[in-house]
Amino acid sequence: RAFTRRDRVAVCGYHGWRYGADGTAIAIPFESECYRFHGQERASLRLREFAVRVVGTLVFVNLADGPMPLEQQFSRSFLDGIASVSDAFDDEFLVARWRKDFNWKLAYENLRDGVHPRFVHTKSLNLYASFPMPVVSEATPDPATASIPSPDLHVLSFGGAEGEIRRTRPPAFAEWVTRWGATDAYFNWLPFPNTHILTSDGGYSFSIEHHHPISPTTTEITAYFMTARKRRPVAWLAPTLWEMAKGAKRILDEDTDVMEEVQRAIGSHSPAVVQGGYELQNRRTDRWYI
Repeated sequence: RAFTRRDRVAVCGYHGWRYGADGTAIAIPFESECYRFHGQERASLRLREFAVRVVGTLVFVNLADGPMPLEQQFSRSFLDGIASVSDAFDDEFLVARWRKDFNWKLAYENLRDGVHPRFVHTKSLNLYASFPMPVVSEATPDPATASIPSPDLHVLSFGGAEGEIRRTRPPAFAEWVTRWGATDAYFNWLPFPNTHILTSDGGYSFSIEHHHPISPTTTEITAYFMTARKRRPVAWLAPTLWEMAKGAKRILDEDTDVMEEVQRAIGSHSPAVVQGGYELQNRRTDRWYI
């Protein structure tokens, strides 16, 4: 049901019920004529409560009955990072949504892979951003003789400057926005398990992607595109956002085409996965799911 807020009163647009700030039903139109609730039944009518946390301009809602505290899921430094960048988001944005035929966890793996841009994005991302390929060593016990420990959940979410931008000049709209930061880098923030926040131009514009599981082989991607906060209203914001979305969609299509190929190859016949040294994050994630 669609609710509207009027002076901290939630009103149901379907039957006109009104709820107070504490979630209790304070007014029910035609209550005695139509509903005839009794004592305790009437007193129990209230909206369900959910855990809500605001980080910067991002709102986290946990639907679980016993929600995990946000600090147990994300490190303090990670929360500080996404709070800082989200405060720079403009309040006008474009939203796009589409479906692709791959399991949503493949997107998580792809986003943490610093090698593939050199081969998948040869005519797009790789032309203006250079990503390092760090190899992190880790002592991995022999699964035949020892159990593999589950990682600290904090390490599955991380972000910051991940690639150097080869820039000739700032974007055309730079003069009418307040840039976030001053580093010419490609920034990623990857909140585990299915969200991606990024700025591909060093703080002039941003996008957020959510990867929603629809089925074991289908993922719905919802993407939000925005500039940094505008200094003044501009008439050409809509076409600017459309151009941003088109450029991002081109890169995303290159990724999702590959992920659909990978998905088609997954089955009972598939060989065991072989992961290199640079895929530490993927190994940690595998352990968490297992």
